[in-house]
Parts: sequence; structure tokens; C-alpha cells
Amino acid sequence: MFLSLVLSAFTTEFADLLTAKKEAYAELKKVRDELRALTVHKANCEELRDLEEREKRKEKEHGRE
Repeated sequence: MFLSLVLSAFTTEFADLLTAKKEAYAELKKVRDELRALTVHKANCEELRDLEEREKRKEKEHGRE
């Protein structure tokens, strides 16, 4: 009788922990996806900034000639 109660308690605790783990992994996936998207946006912004700087340098160089 005692063993079945302990086993039942462990089974319930395991199920709860498994549910929490699944929820945590779902949140982790969401955060990773957001991080990936933000990293892409950051790279795009940096590329545009660098492009603008190159254009300004070209305009200055052409103005000197």
C-alpha cells in the first residue's frame, strides 16, 4: 500500500515536471526565434549604415575631383 502511494506521488511529480519542461522549452524556442530575427535586423541595419557611409565617401571623393 505504502509503495503504491509513493509510486503514485512520484508519477504525479514526474508528470508535473514534464509539463513544466515542455512549457519551458516552448518559451526557449520562442525566445531563440526572436533572437534570430533581431540578429538579422541588426545585421541589416549595420549593412545599411555601412552602405550610407560608403556612399557619402564616394560623394566626397567625386567632389574633390
